[in-house]
Amino acid sequence: MAGHSRPAGGIRPGRRHRQLSEWVLVVLAASGLLWLLLRFGGSPDCDPDACVARWIPEVLKAHGAAAMAALVVLGSLWQEHVTRAWRARRNRAAGALLVLGALLLVGTGWGLYYLGGESARAFTSTLHWMLGIACIPIFLMHLMRGHRARHPPDLLHD
Repeated sequence: MAGHSRPAGGIRPGRRHRQLSEWVLVVLAASGLLWLLLRFGGSPDCDPDACVARWIPEVLKAHGAAAMAALVVLGSLWQEHVTRAWRARRNRAAGALLVLGALLLVGTGWGLYYLGGESARAFTSTLHWMLGIACIPIFLMHLMRGHRARHPPDLLHD
């Protein structure tokens, strides 16, 4: 299909792969941020306990589903994008930070379900959402650097 594939051996994923990856990561980030807002921000027209009881479980279900989809996306990106970019020495710093962040998020996400004790869970939860927030600007930086590498400024016309 014209416009949907990338050149053989290219680093950038195809358009559909990229769009799916970005949407999954947007849903993952948005559901995590919504959880933070509900958990810590509340709403003036909603009793915090009622909001937690009513909405947080649904937001966490969406976040968990997006996390499972993100694992598939990250696996597919590893195969098609990460290894090629690493060998080509392209956008390594932000890419390595994203991979590290993803591994830590997977580990802390697992820990939220399987580490015992409330203090361990509270620590793991805080670490998880802090890592998630930190990954958002790193991801945006990665996208911008990749875009800049593909579209360098035209110095003759700037």
